[in-house]
Amino acid sequence: MMPFIFRTGHWLCILTVYIAGQMANAQVINLSESGYRIYPDVNDERPDLPSPFVDTENEEYVLDVTKDGKYAIMNVTLSDDRDICRQLVVNDADFPTLAKRGIHSKEELAQTTTITGRSLSEINDLARPRGLSYDGFLAEDEDILAVISGDNQRVKIMDLTHPQMAKPLFHVLNMMDADLSLDRWNMSKHRWDNIRHFFYNNKTV
Repeated sequence: MMPFIFRTGHWLCILTVYIAGQMANAQVINLSESGYRIYPDVNDERPDLPSPFVDTENEEYVLDVTKDGKYAIMNVTLSDDRDICRQLVVNDADFPTLAKRGIHSKEELAQTTTITGRSLSEINDLARPRGLSYDGFLAEDEDILAVISGDNQRVKIMDLTHPQMAKPLFHVLNMMDADLSLDRWNMSKHRWDNIRHFFYNNKTV
């Protein structure tokens, strides 16, 4: 199976830091007693809730604004059971330190020859322009290990871990997944028409 390649890049780092935040110390909300409607139902007034937040069932939610100006409380809990992708699996076979500490080992990366059973040269060929896509996931002169190493260094500099960086991105992906399952994603334009913006750590995104 082809490894999932998601290029972090500077803009994605900036976006993730902008919306990333620790939820461990967040206020726990008893959503079942709040009286608020949960998506796909919507609320006319903005709920008095933080975003993101965790409920008493340890489920994670984000507050969104729909194109009609309604307020949606979407369940964005990370899971390996979502159709869109598995979200809690870490490649501990190739990257044991990443699985344990949330950050790559420089020494392990230097010794890596395969990822998920594919050679680095095969991954590079597939990820460069005109491989799996016309534009590619890597530049012509890049290789996958250099990209992983560079991204790993950026994460270290920001004093974060890869799971911390990934969580808000998965939250957004799970919001999209919710609308895909409801046929509320514009497939012809490949764009999200239903959600105008969302709130994350006191910011509008």
